[in-house]
Amino acid sequence: MSAGLPVLPSRVKGWCPGALRPMMSGDGLVLRLRATGGRYDAATFAALAELSLRHGNGLADLSARANLQLRGITEDALPALHAALADLGLLDDDPDAEAVRNVIAPPLAGHDPAAILDGHALVTALDAGLRAARDLHALPGKFGFLVDDGGRLSLEAVLADIRLEGLMTPDGPRVRIALATDCRTAAPVALVPEGEAVSTALALARAFLALRGTVTPAPRRMAGLVKALGAARIAAAAGLDTPDMPPAPPRAASPHLGLCDGFLGVGAPFGRLEARHLALIARHAPGGLRLTPWRSLVLPGADPAALKAFAAAGLIVAADDDRLAVEACPGAPACSSGEIETRTAAARLAPLAARLAGSEAGPALHISGCVKGCAHPEPSALTLVGRGGAFDLVTDGTAGDLPSRRGLAIDEVETLLAVLAGRPEDPR
Repeated sequence: MSAGLPVLPSRVKGWCPGALRPMMSGDGLVLRLRATGGRYDAATFAALAELSLRHGNGLADLSARANLQLRGITEDALPALHAALADLGLLDDDPDAEAVRNVIAPPLAGHDPAAILDGHALVTALDAGLRAARDLHALPGKFGFLVDDGGRLSLEAVLADIRLEGLMTPDGPRVRIALATDCRTAAPVALVPEGEAVSTALALARAFLALRGTVTPAPRRMAGLVKALGAARIAAAAGLDTPDMPPAPPRAASPHLGLCDGFLGVGAPFGRLEARHLALIARHAPGGLRLTPWRSLVLPGADPAALKAFAAAGLIVAADDDRLAVEACPGAPACSSGEIETRTAAARLAPLAARLAGSEAGPALHISGCVKGCAHPEPSALTLVGRGGAFDLVTDGTAGDLPSRRGLAIDEVETLLAVLAGRPEDPR
């Protein structure tokens, strides 16, 4: 690790790790890699499998921002790991430039004939603009951007602070720029040609920084500033005249797991991958791969026969997999903030959770090792929160909300879910 670069503790809320500014957790350092557009070629992904074993504990996580996190890294291993990541083109020049590059990309960009925009070009330009704009390196750690090219894999339900969305108009393709949350609730503030989209998005980010100090306490996300001041004032501060815009047309969700038209989709159970999974996926991704905000990967042009190997390795290859009904963080002991183990509980409860009603915006069940709720900050139908080795239950809320039940053992949770799922008998 370069001299002077800090290692921050995992209990810091509102901050995210990077490769240059890793986070100390219960199983060692966590390094988050921000590959532009979430894209990796097969050789790079295979190299990461080897590096995770050589310098870490062989475990990796997929984040909800389509990033890969290597776990269990020791401080002594950082210099060698940083050198290897630099050779792979995965290391930024400084940690502030790295931290601001929070851009969620359309997973099929460049392989999607339905796309309205060149999503990869837009993501690459936005990524470069954020890297170069040193004044924007002051943006809060979780402040993020999203590019939706209007293609097959809709990002409508994925949350972001500044959204750049492809929209076909009578004048041709345009970029609809909107502030905060998801496509349905975001406030549209601009409709611009592709060539103006990045500069407009950066101007809105500067407006956020200029105005957030006028609100007490200063909001860390665009939604808080929109609530306090209104989208029109933020747009005006960015030099924009907010036009009248039709709502974005609804788009049907498209499958992204298993055998899909032109690609394979594979999910990481509860966001977790092992080094053997990374190596396996790399072997079957001759056309490269992309990470998605659904804790999965898409492999354009991959051989469908690979699905059998993925399933045998315990990966998710079908949209009806019970494990998709549950979101779970690493929990204890991997996370030093965790007060209970989460992923074994998630696997045990998944068949029951799958019988409960989830939604497009969230899982039926969220299991959080602590009140931070990192895996799913938004409300869920049911949230289990670790506290002192037991679970508290929150209904229709987040991990930080007031629980309706406290101190539940896993057997009690299982019985409760069985009743809610309409199976009062012993589910085991």
